Amino acid sequence: MEDDPNLILVIRGAPGDAAKCLKLPHNRARYSALLDYIQRPPPDPRSRSSSPNSDSDGDNQGDNNDEPPPDGSLLLTFDKPPADFTRGFTFGISKNRCDVLLASTRATDISAVHFVITLDKTGHLMLRDVSSTETAVSYDGWGEQHQRRGFQWILDLNDKRMSISVHLRYGFRLDITLPSHASCQSQYRANVDAYVKASQDSVLGLGGLNMPSQDPTRPRTPINDPIYFPTETLGRGSFGKVYNAQLMKNARVLDVSTGRDYASKRFLLHSADIEKMKKKPTESPAFKQHKTELIEFLNEMKIMKYLMHKHVVEFVCYTEDPLQIVMEYMPLGSLRFQHSIIPISITETQLVLAQGLDALRFMHSKGVTHRDIKPENILIHSRSGSFTIKLADFGLSKFGSLRTNVGTLDYKAPESFHFPSINYDNRVDIWALGSPLSSPMVPPMLNLAMALSTSLTQPKEHCFPIQTAHSILCYP
Repeated sequence: MEDDPNLILVIRGAPGDAAKCLKLPHNRARYSALLDYIQRPPPDPRSRSSSPNSDSDGDNQGDNNDEPPPDGSLLLTFDKPPADFTRGFTFGISKNRCDVLLASTRATDISAVHFVITLDKTGHLMLRDVSSTETAVSYDGWGEQHQRRGFQWILDLNDKRMSISVHLRYGFRLDITLPSHASCQSQYRANVDAYVKASQDSVLGLGGLNMPSQDPTRPRTPINDPIYFPTETLGRGSFGKVYNAQLMKNARVLDVSTGRDYASKRFLLHSADIEKMKKKPTESPAFKQHKTELIEFLNEMKIMKYLMHKHVVEFVCYTEDPLQIVMEYMPLGSLRFQHSIIPISITETQLVLAQGLDALRFMHSKGVTHRDIKPENILIHSRSGSFTIKLADFGLSKFGSLRTNVGTLDYKAPESFHFPSINYDNRVDIWALGSPLSSPMVPPMLNLAMALSTSLTQPKEHCFPIQTAHSILCYP
């Protein structure tokens, strides 16, 4: 079956009600297909007996000698299409409206039409919840807890072979197997194209399925957050600051509804612990550390939402369960990481400086100071053709006046060493940006900064004297 271009997917019910429901007489046209593949040629799909909805009660279809397969499997195939192409294959408890019946009685938490499986215009297999309750889809065991209503999932989310399951209430689970079609890609693609064309011949008929409105202006709650499936952990080379591994996790994620790549910075504590940290005073050193990290995390979320610039990493959204910031994915990683692969050229250094200053000018005009610019927090958007950088990691950033002595020691401005207790201004970002670029990513200018700080006995309007600028320009 792996190499049959007629096969869309295989559905198996978990032990219990799910396995039993797939063996209902209403589903005979689908489970008969499994015997067809094993024993005999498939029946004419135009015949009345092969249509799952040809009778109103759905209980007297096809050959009464057909027996359901022992494992309760059903096949969705192109030669036995859904009753309505514009809807797709419908699953629920209504015999008149569903291609696949999920219960023989209405005394369940399964809706008349609970979900549909179809192919979108790009050929991706989609599952859409249209229920009055909720559905969840898991990939390799991840995602069962993320129940949604009026939501859609891509089933063939990436090129990897994954175990996919559909979860309804009370442990009702359907397991889905997607064939690889490795030896019949062209024929399978032709079948997909024909299906998509047929489904687009009329307006998508989801209106009759009572699909809840997905109003983008409704209040954000965990139940209508997007779902982001983590595909890999991002390390220092691919991200900005690396947080305490017990509290933060940086990951590459996929939006399960669109398949788009993003980066995620996730706070790992449970919601109850987070609420406790927000409300209670500092207790143990560990509690204090956790609270500090949470404050930085929430601060970064607030500032990223406020900054939209071509040289600042784009904020996409945040989710509450789990608590995470979702932003654009930068596959080339940081300036330091790229420099370790192929050294940054003089031309690229000039572009880093020009684009970084452009970003700082924008940020400073909005009253935001970054306070932790360094090679790890300068991410490379593109390097071949058009070299582009974006600033990242705003956990230490701040609106308004500045006093707290924060940032990475190697890239602090000179006045931070000699006058750590006085106010400073956003020009510390300019020093931090230029510091690694005078001699890219090899010993930073810590010694020079400390030497210069000793000469600043009386800070005057926090400006560097001309001698300081000259020293920087002449630094080898």
